[in-house]
Amino acid sequence: MSNTWKRVFIALCLLLGTVGGFAFYFWQRATRLPDWYTANSTVEPINPQIVAQEAEAQRQVVTQKVDQVVRQANAGESVAVELDQKELNGLVQSEVNRSVKKLKVAKAVEGVNTSIRNETLETGAVINLNKLSETSLSSQEKEALTRVLQAFPALGDRPIYVGIEGKPRVENGQLVLDESTRIRLGGLSFSLPEVAERLGIAPEELQERINVNLQLGDLQVKDVELQGDRLVIRGAAAN
Repeated sequence: MSNTWKRVFIALCLLLGTVGGFAFYFWQRATRLPDWYTANSTVEPINPQIVAQEAEAQRQVVTQKVDQVVRQANAGESVAVELDQKELNGLVQSEVNRSVKKLKVAKAVEGVNTSIRNETLETGAVINLNKLSETSLSSQEKEALTRVLQAFPALGDRPIYVGIEGKPRVENGQLVLDESTRIRLGGLSFSLPEVAERLGIAPEELQERINVNLQLGDLQVKDVELQGDRLVIRGAAAN
């Protein structure tokens, strides 16, 4: 082998080694699971039904807390309610459960968690698409599943974390995240336009899908604000 070909061969080996190392690093990041999930799953298997029941119970606690504040106010009077991370997590998780419980894809959700960090709200779920049988899905769900797996092949054969992080505001009774919102896939982070492009949909459509309804008894929600590890919800009493 001539010196020229030796140099080309060595260069290719180095390049492949670099690419292989990067791919392995990317894979590790993409399949990283959050601590809140691994801490629970190493003790005992997570039961989605029990998790859903606990979330609904927490939602009832939050609703009672809100109703108590509203009862002490006159109709139309401005009120504010503070929710800690546990209360917020239960509220969001129960809303997610209500949204997907009629869908077959709900079987793939193994856990949902919401947290506040550095004035940013993050909510996400660990999903396991191995639990789904395509024969049990509707045509719309099959199409959505195919689109997701084509965009993110790593989702197909193991539990993986998908999250949303951003700064919240309220629009028309929905909890909406701002334009800087990021989508988390394991330990990787993508902008909304990047994810929308991979899924073949408009960024506005993706934004609409990730909005969360805020129904809190007789409180007409008008604004939210992150303060430390709490979410302050402001609105008016409807009673």
